[in-house]
Amino acid sequence: MRVVHRNALLALLAVALAGAAFTLAPSAATTTNIAYTDESGSLYLATAAAAGTTTLYTNDGSASVQALAVTPNGDDVLVATPDTGGLALIATGGGTPVAISGAEAATSGSLSPDGKTVLFATSDGIYTVPIGGGTAKQVLATPAGATDSLPVYSPSGKQIAFARDSFDANDNETVTLELFTVAGATTSDLATDLMTDLESGGRIAFAPNGTTIVYAGGFDNTGIFTVPVAGGNATQLTTNTDLWPSFSLDGTKIFFSRLAYSPGADDQATTPVSPSDNDISELWSMSTNGDSPAVIQEGDYETLVVTFKSTTATTTTTGSTGGSTTTRTTTTTNTTTTTNTTTTSATGSPHSIGLSVSGHRYKVTWTGTAAGWKVTLRVGKKTSTVTVKGSVHSHVFTVTAKGAVSVRVAATGG
Repeated sequence: MRVVHRNALLALLAVALAGAAFTLAPSAATTTNIAYTDESGSLYLATAAAAGTTTLYTNDGSASVQALAVTPNGDDVLVATPDTGGLALIATGGGTPVAISGAEAATSGSLSPDGKTVLFATSDGIYTVPIGGGTAKQVLATPAGATDSLPVYSPSGKQIAFARDSFDANDNETVTLELFTVAGATTSDLATDLMTDLESGGRIAFAPNGTTIVYAGGFDNTGIFTVPVAGGNATQLTTNTDLWPSFSLDGTKIFFSRLAYSPGADDQATTPVSPSDNDISELWSMSTNGDSPAVIQEGDYETLVVTFKSTTATTTTTGSTGGSTTTRTTTTTNTTTTTNTTTTSATGSPHSIGLSVSGHRYKVTWTGTAAGWKVTLRVGKKTSTVTVKGSVHSHVFTVTAKGAVSVRVAATGG
């Protein structure tokens, strides 16, 4: 079975340009990001505050995608490609899906903690394959009469949780949350009655400390649940049609989607907090014990997954076109800190231009509406330019040069 959504798409908000000069505001806070798809099967990246949404891939009707995970370095989104089968990667700078060889039979999947290995389920078992593709290796065989799905590694990489849908000789169905210990090759049941299909809202996620698993309940027991990895009773946190749960990076919150027709949905409130004419799957958060549930944004947030942690200082420009500002910013990564003088300018209709630096990687983001974009990055004496389509709102440059950094984003005719 699958949840049937209303036939509507998320309306992207266009922010009108004002007459103020550009200002730059550096920040160095850790940011929780999310990847998600909409009903059309297009892919997006946004902050957990639903700000700064970037379109990574637009389905033209030939190939829809479903978000599975984001690589730890934030370079790519792992997606399922149900129309063509298998798994693929889509760059967070935007682009077309690149199929992962060896995972053609995959129905769902995730990434290892170090991002080097893809874990995926097929009709006959759970497998791994290098993220760059290769020969798949079976880590668990699925017994006859059962189907395994939604495999995910624990933060330590020593355990794998997954959903198992089994039928006995009398055709009685049992759906269980399974925990597989890789080294010991042992499997145990943690809970029953959960959503096993990604498209219908299934998602299994470990807490960052590895002690708890969150999952979406099945069709007969809707809501979000948690269960201790060590074993024990499952705790029901919500009773609405809530799907695709994930822990925040610090483990203090759970993000999830709530279908707009649920009794507790923002769309059903007398005075909605975040009204939208095209509300399908709303973005929500709550504490890990189910307290303080709050809508973040109405819209269409499907196959929702919490993604990479951004620890780089960023510089964001806001305001009207035609302005430019120079500032000295400090960029901090896990291993290095660099200080650059950054000049950011806008031409045409882009605004909210952002720049983050991690080693030799320079990620430029922006918002706005245009047929196409010309993005120019200058580092010292090295200038790099790329032209992308209008639906793309970020690009990652790899530059080994040193020196002052400047960014320019200009609208083009496509």
